[in-house]
Amino acid sequence: MFGSVKGLREVEYVRERVLWDTSWAPGGLKETRFLNQLIFTKNDEWKYERELRQLFTLRGLPNRTLDDGSQGYFLPIPAQIVVSVSLGMRCSTALENAVRSTLKHSHLRHVRLDRARPHEADFALTFEVKEGV
Repeated sequence: MFGSVKGLREVEYVRERVLWDTSWAPGGLKETRFLNQLIFTKNDEWKYERELRQLFTLRGLPNRTLDDGSQGYFLPIPAQIVVSVSLGMRCSTALENAVRSTLKHSHLRHVRLDRARPHEADFALTFEVKEGV
């Protein structure tokens, strides 16, 4: 999770799918609005995530060739805007240990670490704060 960052937008959680109209002109205002809505909309079953999203133009971002030969683009993120790291319920112990080790660096000690667990009664996840980071 990040603190206040310019350009981050809250995802809108809805019950109905975003609909596409094939009569819209490619590159027109209606298509642009649709694409923007599609990017920032998600089924309301995911609302527990309270997700934020941001779009970036790849041109101008630092990049490098990844191990699989594809191009990776990277956006530097200042450490002070990171509020928490949430691990999924199937996260490996090795990855959790690597994250814990990283969060021990002095510029990241303010970051909370939590882990997803299945909710006891609901079809949902709960997040427990992991101590001793």
